[in-house]
Amino acid sequence: MEQPDKRQIIFYTVLELIREKGFHGTPMSMIAGRANVAAGTIYHYFESKEVLLVELYQFIKNQIVEIIVKTEASSEKYDEQFYNLWANLYDFYINNPNVLGFFEQFVNSPYYKDEFTDANACVLRGTLLGFFRKGVEGNMLMPLRPEILSALFHGSVITMAKMHRLRKVVLEGEEIKDVIDACWRSVTHAGTSYPEQSNLKIKLNKMEHENGKV
Repeated sequence: MEQPDKRQIIFYTVLELIREKGFHGTPMSMIAGRANVAAGTIYHYFESKEVLLVELYQFIKNQIVEIIVKTEASSEKYDEQFYNLWANLYDFYINNPNVLGFFEQFVNSPYYKDEFTDANACVLRGTLLGFFRKGVEGNMLMPLRPEILSALFHGSVITMAKMHRLRKVVLEGEEIKDVIDACWRSVTHAGTSYPEQSNLKIKLNKMEHENGKV
């Protein structure tokens, strides 16, 4: 297994500390100590805490973009892409339980800028909107704006991942497909068929990365 580099070790450490201490309670000195790197080393990679947090935010978003791109490439059928993307994003969030908490704190912090959500500047947002635009143009999804479809889809993934983290609802067996069925019905035309289950790559992995690695 490929070992994480120092930048990634620092990223993982920041996710842990922010979950424990919050943004304001996580100074660079604490990050360096927990990551077992010299203070000078952390400033070699990141000139300030703001730069570190912004780069961590972009790093996580790039992981999600990679999931979307790989899922789209895994099948030619849009309905299969839809189901597998929901499952793959859910799998990512439950196996990286500190990510959603970091996102929530980051978007409500002074470090967050409007351009991070601009569809032209933000690769993640542009990729997601492109996925749902493709579904509308292919007459697979209801003719809603991609922004609305993205919110319905990604919002359900995030909500179920949060419920899993809190141990309020842990999806078991066929439940994950049932949830995706409900999401599919909410954004497709009445009478739209479901994809062939044998072609789906849905899986429900155990939470292997309790330390919030991405």
